[in-house]
Amino acid sequence: MIKILQREPTWLAAEKPAGLPTQAAQGVDSLEIQLRAQLADSVEYLAMPHRLDVPVGGVILVATTKKAARLLSEQFAARKIDKTYHAVVAGDASGIERCWKDRIRKIADHPKVEIADETASDAKSAVTRVENVDYDAAGDRTRLILKPETGRMHQLRIGSASRGFPILGDSLYGDSAGEIQLRAVSIEFHDPSNGKRTRVDASELSWCPSSGLSK
Repeated sequence: MIKILQREPTWLAAEKPAGLPTQAAQGVDSLEIQLRAQLADSVEYLAMPHRLDVPVGGVILVATTKKAARLLSEQFAARKIDKTYHAVVAGDASGIERCWKDRIRKIADHPKVEIADETASDAKSAVTRVENVDYDAAGDRTRLILKPETGRMHQLRIGSASRGFPILGDSLYGDSAGEIQLRAVSIEFHDPSNGKRTRVDASELSWCPSSGLSK
């Protein structure tokens, strides 16, 4: 069963399990397919206005009316939605910059991105704020609170790795195996039903489940 964190008349917030695609091609299991089956008796419409990377778990918004899907998608496009992630990276990142401004582009024929220079016409701007840094000397790892202002592919993963601090468990941009230590822990947006600013904060997801770190 997918955990429902909050449910309202036109939307819900769910906890996406790590390793499960948000959406997928026909015949492939996904969060969308599981929610449709789980809520079949009470929900006639279901849409995913945003996604989380397959290995990343945590809070995700789901629209349950067409109007809510449109309004939430517009908020994402206009950068009116605030998202917070917890990450654990390798090494001492206590001196890392607090605002990451990168140019990111997709690598052709690969599910991966790279940092590009200002002259690359196919690159897009990516901005991430780092709100807290906590170095764990015993494990030589650092906890980061990350707030992306844009929603580029693999933005947080390439942003930390390109600065020399790959997210633990991220085999795509680092060299460590295991569960990726990146979790979506909160999301703030305007309720599509009434316009009220709303925050879903899943404090029980605080930090990453297999990192060995507590709050």
